[in-house]
Amino acid sequence: MTRTAKIIPLRRGPETILLDDTEAVCDLLQRELFRFSSFVEVAAKAGVCPSTVANLAYGETKQPRAQTMVRVLKALGWTVLATR
Repeated sequence: MTRTAKIIPLRRGPETILLDDTEAVCDLLQRELFRFSSFVEVAAKAGVCPSTVANLAYGETKQPRAQTMVRVLKALGWTVLATR
């Protein structure tokens, strides 16, 4: 039995991205992070270092940990649902 985590937006259309599609999640993170004026604020909400957020935003991190992606997405207002 495999488990799939889906990322579903709270305030945006019906877009769904599978958490195991790292490239799509990184693209989403880059788009979303540049909508905010402060990587420091996002980092504080996510509980990660500001440099981690900056690295995600600028595409420096190619294979981020799932936990990091989930934390940052939640800080950006996304809901993460685990489905079977």
